[in-house]
Amino acid sequence: KTYQLAKCRVLGLGYSCGKAKFAVLAKMMCGLILTEKEADLQVQDFRATNQGVVNLWGIHQKGIITSALNGHETHEIGLVSGRDLVYHKPHRRKVKVKNAKGEEYGRDEYFVSFNKGEPPRKVYGGLLTENEIQATARDVLRDGWIALAGAGYKVLLTVHDEYVIEVEDTKVADALKDIPALLKTTSPWTKGCPLDVEINVSKFYMK
Repeated sequence: KTYQLAKCRVLGLGYSCGKAKFAVLAKMMCGLILTEKEADLQVQDFRATNQGVVNLWGIHQKGIITSALNGHETHEIGLVSGRDLVYHKPHRRKVKVKNAKGEEYGRDEYFVSFNKGEPPRKVYGGLLTENEIQATARDVLRDGWIALAGAGYKVLLTVHDEYVIEVEDTKVADALKDIPALLKTTSPWTKGCPLDVEINVSKFYMK
């Protein structure tokens, strides 16, 4: 239960999930039943003990506001891997919402097109943080795949953060040593974020 709660905190609260949404996420993803009060306590605790994460939401929120108010054609986020995340046509809209008392008021929200020409989608600091993290993880996976191919390994497919690699029976022992060593060192730009690998051997795909 503790592990499941910690996982939900990272995947939900790490990207500015509120108490109501977190209660739903905890039940859907981890099978945890939280009252509104329990969910709220988790939200407040996470934000109080992860100030660096909260600050990153704020940086992204200020960035998208600046791009929208200045009429920029794109909003760009530089990744540590060296490439940019590019959002198109950032703009602001006044949206009608209701507070806890049911009173309606106008709130500024910000929208972008994830790909040029696509319908706009709402973004905010937490979502932009999530996209940055996932894009960075994608680049780690990319580097690893290129390195594996260069070392002669046949990657059949990837599933999220997992490679499925076909290896001859006689080469399994060497692969168990080589593959983790390769993947942990193939993205030097991840300095400060230690990488590790779990590896399993099977005659068939296990998920």
